[in-house]
Parts: sequence; structure tokens; C-alpha cells
Amino acid sequence: MDYKMARQSASMSVEEGPITGDLHEVTPVKNSRQDVRYFDATTMQTGQGDYGRVLCFSPEKGAAFQRATVNKQSVKSIDAQKTTSSSNPGTFDVLVSSRSSAEATEQLPFPWRELRTTEKVLIVDVLALGPRQRVGAIEARLLLATANRMVPLNGVQSELRVFEICDPTGQTALTLWDRQILSVQERKSYRFTALSTRKEGDRTMLRRRSPLWVM
Repeated sequence: MDYKMARQSASMSVEEGPITGDLHEVTPVKNSRQDVRYFDATTMQTGQGDYGRVLCFSPEKGAAFQRATVNKQSVKSIDAQKTTSSSNPGTFDVLVSSRSSAEATEQLPFPWRELRTTEKVLIVDVLALGPRQRVGAIEARLLLATANRMVPLNGVQSELRVFEICDPTGQTALTLWDRQILSVQERKSYRFTALSTRKEGDRTMLRRRSPLWVM
């Protein structure tokens, strides 16, 4: 994906020009399948309860976005485009290109607030979500796992393993990376936090980035 493709994939343009909002969870710079470098912010709050995703195709802005997130400052981006999300209908994406400027600001009509990241949900709730949705916490039992395999991630070979997990309401899959794999055992139950969803066909699955606790 690049900036042009992201614009074309949006079903309609919602807003163009200066866009201001709070950022949460800015990712490291990564490479798309088209070998385009970009980073994203999992969530951008542009209004009270109004959340979306940022796709920034200007990697040099990453440090400024990270600082704003750590300092709990908002970011104002000039010449950005706010579109309906192509991957999650009902939400929006903010597209930032190399032509867009970005600066920290505190001029927002609503206060910066922490996202709720520890609210527990059930697997049946996860299965109803679209891709790239935040899931605060889930308590589940690890079942069978696939064989480990190596995949390129941000230019580095990383190890992944997919586990089938279940709770009393349903079953799905969870992807773990590198050292995370060594932290778990099959047939044991864990509390996983700071999850996000992904789609594989019609199935909603999970991936995790943060610590977990044995139950």
C-alpha cells in the first residue's frame, strides 16, 4: 500500500485540509507489500468518542508523532486527508503524505484521555469485530498450535506461531511472536492484554504485543 493506493481504496472522501487529534499507539516504521515505508497510529481521536486510524507515508515524521504521544499532546496535520476506512466500515482513516506537515498542538475542544486498554471481552465478542480493532484483554485457554515459521517483519526475520484459543463462548486463533512464544504452554490458560484483530477470510483472529499472566 502507498498513499495513492490508500486514497483510491477509500470509498469516499470525508474531509481534506488540517486535521487535528490525539494519537495513541504509534507503530515503528514498516514496509508494505509494495515496499513502501510507512507507519501508523492505531487510534486517532479527532472528537469526543470519535476514533480512527492514521496511515503516515512519511517515515521521518515518526519521531515527532512518538513524542506527541508520550507527552500527551495532540498533532495537527496540514494537507492530510480523512476518508472512510476501506478496511473497517463505520470508522475513518487519516492519510498523511510527505507533502503533509505535522506539529504538536494543545488546541482541542476536548481533553486528551487514555484509551481503555484492559477491559475484558469474550471470544464471542471478538468474532463479531472487524479487522484492526482494539481488544483490551481476554482470558483464554491455549489449544493446539501451528509449527513455528519465519516471516519478514520490518526488514527483519521474525518467528511466529499461531495458537488456537478458546473460552466458554467460542474459539479463535492468536498469533504470537518471537519471545512471546516461549512464554506460553499448550493446555494452559492465560490473560492476554493489548490485543488487536485481523481477518483471515471470514474469520476474526487476534495478535498480541504485550505481557500476559498465567491464570
